[in-house]
Amino acid sequence: MLRSQNAILIGTFCIGLLLSMLIVVYNIDMTNYNHRIQFSQVFNIDLVFQTNRPVVASIREDIKPHNTMMPRINIAIGLGITTNKIPMDKINSALPLFTTLLPSFCETASLGYRYHFYLAHDHTDAFFSKEGSHKNFTVSFYTLVKTHCHPSLPVLLHFVNCGHSGKPAWAQNDAMMAAYNDSMDYYYRVNDDTKMKSKNWTEVFIRALSQFNPPNVGVVGPNHQGGNMAILTYDFVHKTHVDIFGFYYPRNFTTWYADDWITKVYQPDKSRKMNEIIVLHTMSVGTRYNIASIGGQILEKQLERDKKTLQAWLTKHSSTRAR
Repeated sequence: MLRSQNAILIGTFCIGLLLSMLIVVYNIDMTNYNHRIQFSQVFNIDLVFQTNRPVVASIREDIKPHNTMMPRINIAIGLGITTNKIPMDKINSALPLFTTLLPSFCETASLGYRYHFYLAHDHTDAFFSKEGSHKNFTVSFYTLVKTHCHPSLPVLLHFVNCGHSGKPAWAQNDAMMAAYNDSMDYYYRVNDDTKMKSKNWTEVFIRALSQFNPPNVGVVGPNHQGGNMAILTYDFVHKTHVDIFGFYYPRNFTTWYADDWITKVYQPDKSRKMNEIIVLHTMSVGTRYNIASIGGQILEKQLERDKKTLQAWLTKHSSTRAR
C-alpha cells in the first residue's frame, strides 16, 4: 500500500515537472468585466492555440527568457499586436515591434526592474494562427533582446490569444488583465509602432504616481509625437487601477476612446503627462483596424459612472486610513 502511494506521488510530481517545462496556460473568463477577470489553470497543451477563448500563455521553459533573476518590481508592458499588412516572410524585418519598439525599449529601460511584455493578438491573426508561430516569434523576440538589451536587464514574454478580432482596445485590456492576474506592480500600455526616445521613463512614471494623493491612484504617461496630443495616448498606472475599476479599459470601447477614458476618469488632479519623457508614435504601417465611432457617443456616460466608482473607492479608503 505504501509503495503504491509513493508511486502515485512520484508519478504526480513527474507529470507536474513535465508540464512546467512546457507551458503554463490560463483561460480567461470573459463573461463578467464588472469584476476582475478570473483565470483557471489548464494543462492540456494541445488545446492552447486551437481554442477561440482568450488564453494567456507564458514562454516555454526550453526558450530561456532574458535574465529573469533579481529585481522584485515587475513592470507589465501591454499592447495589442497584429501582423495585418505585414508579409508572412517579413515578420522579423517589417513588424514594428521588432524594428522599432523592442530596440528602443532596450535603449531606454532601466536596470533594477523586471519587464514583462504582454502581447495580445486576435485568434484569427494570419501569422499567430499558424502552428509553431508562437515559438518562432519567441525565438526572434529573445534574439533581439539579447542583441539590444543590457545583459542584466530581465525581460520576459507572454502571449494573450484573444477570442475576438478587430478590437484593439479589447486586446489591450486583455493583455493588462493577464498581467494583473500575474500580480504585476505597474502597467504601461503602449502601441507596437512606438519608438521610446527618453531614458529613465520607469523611474519618472513610478515617482509621479507615488506623488498622487493617495499614492498610486491615478494615471501618467509620456509626451508623444503623433496621435491626439490632448490626451494620454500612452498610459502608465499602478495595479491599484484595476483594484478600483475591475478592468483596465471599459469593455464599451473597442477601438478608439479607451485612452480618452483613462485620461479623463482621473482628471482633474490625478492625470498627468510627463513632458520630459517622449515617445514617437510612428504609425509606420498605418491603421490596421476599422474605427468604431460609437465610443465617442458613450464616453461621457461611461466617465460619469466610473468617476463615481473612483470617488466611492477614495471615500472608503480615506475612512479606513483615518481609523
